Amino acid sequence: MPWRASLELRRRLAWPLVRAQFAWHGVDWGRRWKIFGRPIIQRHCGRRIALGDGLTLRSWPRSTPLRPPRRQCPPPAARGVVPELGEDCGFTRTTLVAADRITIGDRVLVGGNASIVDFDFHPQTPEGRAEAINAGAAAPIVIADDVFDGYARHEGGHW
Repeated sequence: MPWRASLELRRRLAWPLVRAQFAWHGVDWGRRWKIFGRPIIQRHCGRRIALGDGLTLRSWPRSTPLRPPRRQCPPPAARGVVPELGEDCGFTRTTLVAADRITIGDRVLVGGNASIVDFDFHPQTPEGRAEAINAGAAAPIVIADDVFDGYARHEGGHW
């Protein structure tokens, strides 16, 4: 299809800039990656982001029919956190935010503007927010191999 050929050409032309962006943020480049667009990468100093081989990230509006409103966002690492993504995973305009731990298995597909967040950012009760607005609870997220997840928001737990 012509649109696939033009998208692949655009991806290959953007490759040096995208690869430099990952290097700038200290993220090792994996094998068989296909990055469509420029992801937002946030990594706290000295922390590690582990992204498996065969990763596909789709951020450009023409790379997905869902026309999402924001760019791809690989996981920012909070204190001591190591977000881990397995091999051959694919994400379409997905936001990953880890305060405790996000572990995603092999061959996992996440699409449709999903947000996977392992903490609530702030306490759920008005009293808790009045006491300490930034004291949200965190719980690790583990997504097993071969999971397909459409649009959803996850808050801790195992899949």
